[in-house]
Amino acid sequence: MKNISEMTIKEIEDEIKMAKFDANENYVFVSYSHMDYKQVYPMVLRWIRKGYNIYLDVDFENHSGNENWVEMMTKALRSASCQLVACFYSENYCFSYPSMLELLTVCSDETAKKRKPFTNPVLPVDIICLENKPKDEGKNFSSQEIKNDYKKYFTNLRQKVGDRLWENNHHEEECYEEGLRSLYNNDEERVKAAVEGIKQAYDSSQMVNFYPSVAMIVREVRKKSNLYGNYIDASKYNEENRFKQDSENAIYMFDKDNGEPEVLDEAEAVKSADDVVETAATAEAVEDINDAADTQDLSDDLLYYDSAIGRDNMLGGIVILKGSKISRSEANSCPEGAKKKRNSSLLDGSITDDGEYYVLQKDMEFRSLSGAACFVSGTSVNGKLAWKSGKKNEKTVGKSSSGVRSTGVSSKINQICMVIEKVNQENKPIENYTKTLQNIYGAVASELNISKSPVVDKCNRQLGLTAMEFAKYVRDYSEEGKDTLYDIVMNAAGNEDEKALIRKTFKKN
Repeated sequence: MKNISEMTIKEIEDEIKMAKFDANENYVFVSYSHMDYKQVYPMVLRWIRKGYNIYLDVDFENHSGNENWVEMMTKALRSASCQLVACFYSENYCFSYPSMLELLTVCSDETAKKRKPFTNPVLPVDIICLENKPKDEGKNFSSQEIKNDYKKYFTNLRQKVGDRLWENNHHEEECYEEGLRSLYNNDEERVKAAVEGIKQAYDSSQMVNFYPSVAMIVREVRKKSNLYGNYIDASKYNEENRFKQDSENAIYMFDKDNGEPEVLDEAEAVKSADDVVETAATAEAVEDINDAADTQDLSDDLLYYDSAIGRDNMLGGIVILKGSKISRSEANSCPEGAKKKRNSSLLDGSITDDGEYYVLQKDMEFRSLSGAACFVSGTSVNGKLAWKSGKKNEKTVGKSSSGVRSTGVSSKINQICMVIEKVNQENKPIENYTKTLQNIYGAVASELNISKSPVVDKCNRQLGLTAMEFAKYVRDYSEEGKDTLYDIVMNAAGNEDEKALIRKTFKKN
């Protein structure tokens, strides 16, 4: 893999575009001015290579003039999976129209309302200062170069959006007004004046008043809220302290794969992610793992990489199953931790050499997917990209509650919908939703021939909810017809097949 410092900006951009983004996993939303891409992209690519899940719009220039951009942006910021906004702050950023809309969306009361059901309703914002820091933040352009850049940028924006701002893009206007109401404490007169002012500045066919108006809004948002944030120069920004799970300096929990295999001690106690699965359920899961190793059960909760088979341990790591084949070759790029583990496993007989492969002689648990993938391959590997679910070399498909397999529906959405369908079938009123749900989780697991804990995990942790929150929203839906749970599940959908199943399950068709 080529060093980032040796790559052209085009190569860096292409690799970012090829990186896999998972909307269902915790992620960082990157807010930046496209004019700063030469400074931003290398830093973001470094994060991606380290295994972090990053939302970065690299194609804004091609969809800035349609409503889809705002829909994509608001959905990404209001998702339960969005854990942090990394704001690349600069003079360009202050004069950026889309950046202004992003900041107003982050800090709006509407976003807080949408995120209220989640465990992380207030989005933290890290302000990463680039070299071209703003000097006056909106009062005047500070250099002729900035003036020339924005004159050209304004012309391009006019070509994409049209002669009149928001004439055909009502979502953008709504987004702007929502943010202004929050900024001005619902002072409708100030909101109206700001809306009219920026429309007139845009419609004047000049950039002289438009971009300073944008920059003044950015300054007001920053000063009022401090963006919940943390100012630091880009050269000093340490993503390890901000993204790493359980770090003392981390302001939120983010699943990180660093490629270093940290094997769980067999005697270490395993705590369920949702805090409601009993010890018996954990024992049941362990028994299922052992059964899968003996029978090569190809159920959806197994993971595959090359000739190795594993099962998600529900804690962000993986159990590689007995009999898995491990590569005998070992590259220089293989992390030291993986090299040491491979060597010690050979010495203690955990893996044996059959001449073509090493063969795993017992189940082995790893704290991270990348650590496990590096152990298997003997190279440096991003585990989130390496391990695949479903049958080997086949596209993963979900299974509907009727037993018919449905292309495009993930096991996560499928199992959540199965739980809701069984709730719909219960006699009303339900006296104890927590207890009833425990029984339903078990019934769904039995129907799918898997353990109970993955079903619980999908309905709780993977939706950003505690067990009590999920039970409450199920009760609100079942007894009062409230849409809170429907909105949360729909927000987790990754494609139209999943949305169709959710609508059918919640009787929205």
